[in-house]
Amino acid sequence: MNIYQIFQSNGYRLGFYVRKVDWPTGQKAQVLAIEDVTEGQPIEGPPPYFTDGLVYPKGHKKEGLQMGPRQVTLRAPWAKDGIKKVNGGTFNWEQVDETKYLASQNIYEMYTDNNFKFGFWVTRPKWDKGSKAQVVGIEGVTEGEPIPGIHPYYNKEMPGILPGAPETNRFITLKSDNWEEGTKTYSNGGTYSWVRVG
Repeated sequence: MNIYQIFQSNGYRLGFYVRKVDWPTGQKAQVLAIEDVTEGQPIEGPPPYFTDGLVYPKGHKKEGLQMGPRQVTLRAPWAKDGIKKVNGGTFNWEQVDETKYLASQNIYEMYTDNNFKFGFWVTRPKWDKGSKAQVVGIEGVTEGEPIPGIHPYYNKEMPGILPGAPETNRFITLKSDNWEEGTKTYSNGGTYSWVRVG
């Protein structure tokens, strides 16, 4: 299905979650808007693209031209500025379950969304079913304060080393009663292989 069809099957309501079939496991985004579409009302035009035979209306910067694919605005924390614009007419989208937390966040974004507080719980798709751990620390971060650096990876600044190099990754500390050592440190808090579960 394309995003327009999903909007239609969702009762013409926005706010649903989608993923592109070639995105990493667990990564998804929330549909916030569809170009020239009002929530609660059908999309003008014939399915499946809803633009065939339509032209841009008077006053539009492309007035009179054949209407192209309707742009869809997604809330995607992993994208620049947290927003991504896509062509909603391609047939490589699927609707996914809505959850309280977006799966497509890294640990640093989760900390930020958690009002700069540790203590939230995460898991990874490759962990055993039901396994989870509590985030108790991020390198160079004082709880209650923003992470220094640039979203979404917040790399450390190190003299003579380019930003984004492995050495600049901020280590994260996790705690779990299932681990003999109690806590573990990971260097991949910036990847999108984490899922928040509490």
